[in-house]
Amino acid sequence: MENPFDQLDKRLASIEIAIIQIQHILGLSKLHQVSDEIGQKSIRVLKLSRRAYNLLNISKIYTVNELSKWSKEDLLYIRGMGQSSMKEIEDALLEIGIKLSHN
Repeated sequence: MENPFDQLDKRLASIEIAIIQIQHILGLSKLHQVSDEIGQKSIRVLKLSRRAYNLLNISKIYTVNELSKWSKEDLLYIRGMGQSSMKEIEDALLEIGIKLSHN
C-alpha cells in the first residue's frame, strides 16, 4: 500500500504543474518566442532520453514551443525531474538555438 504522504506529494505536484500550465495559457509568464517552423515540432526532435521525454510527455509538453515557454524552475517542479534530465533538456534546446523562458 502506498504511503498517504506519497499520494499527497503526487497530488501537490500535479496541482503545481497545472498552475504553471494555466499561467502559460493566460500569458502570465514571460514567453520566449520560437519560430513557428521549429515550435510546432514534437519534442521528439530533441532526441531526449526516454526518461526526459516521458517526464515532459506526462506533463503534457508535446512541442518545442510548449517546452520553450517553461522556465528551468518550473520544469524542476515536475515530479522526477532532476538536474541530469534538466541539463539534457537545456542542452538539446540549445542545439537548435532555443533557451527556456526566464520567469
